[in-house]
Amino acid sequence: MGYPDIMPKLRRERASVTYLSPNSTLIKNGRAMFDRRLFRFRALFTAVLLIVVIAPLLHQGPRGALVIQLLMTVVFLGGLNAVSQGRRPFRVGLLLAIPALAAAWAARFQPGNESLAIVEMVFSAAFLCFVVSHILRYVFRARRVTSEVLFGALSVFLLIGIVFALAFTTLEVLQPGSLSLPANANQAVPYDLRRFSIITYFSYVTMTTLGYGDIGPLTPAARSLVVLEALLGQLFLAVLIARFVALHIMHETAGTPERGNE
Repeated sequence: MGYPDIMPKLRRERASVTYLSPNSTLIKNGRAMFDRRLFRFRALFTAVLLIVVIAPLLHQGPRGALVIQLLMTVVFLGGLNAVSQGRRPFRVGLLLAIPALAAAWAARFQPGNESLAIVEMVFSAAFLCFVVSHILRYVFRARRVTSEVLFGALSVFLLIGIVFALAFTTLEVLQPGSLSLPANANQAVPYDLRRFSIITYFSYVTMTTLGYGDIGPLTPAARSLVVLEALLGQLFLAVLIARFVALHIMHETAGTPERGNE
């Protein structure tokens, strides 16, 4: 009794099956959708925005100070995530972040220690400046205005305010009376988050050139920082808008879809 030859049928069925290799475009796009790097600037922006909004509401009391300290730690983790694409930037960021976080948490148990406060603020400002420079390179090298580019630019704007708040706080510790702070802030110890919260408010008021007048610079060094922050804030917005408009015109002229990765 003979058996039918099924090999031709198996070959036809095998040829009709589509196999996806690990390097196929579909697999790559699927991985990209869940790639944590696509959301690194969104997470950083959210963390910094929480600091800006919540800090003035929670600066009184030990629990509020703990929440603010935890949020600052999240900002540092978000900053490390933002520079994690390359090994060298990540290592540099880690070398700057570790002393800042160690001094910050140590200062919670020694609130009157000026040395810890200065170490924390100096390394924190250096780390955030490094993160800002890394994000700026990404933003201005981008060929399309995607949602992640927008969140990166917004993160830079908010981080500039935090950096200058750290600079003003350091100046106030080294030269008390550099700013006309409220009496309750002047009575605070150097590391008190109440003082940093008030100075952060002053920093954003300065950067956006609102000028309410309730806090002002009293020394030449403080006035120099105020002028520098006001100029950087306005120049950053002007250059950023010009860049985005140029990219929009370029895509419209080339007929390239403007919609970014959501």
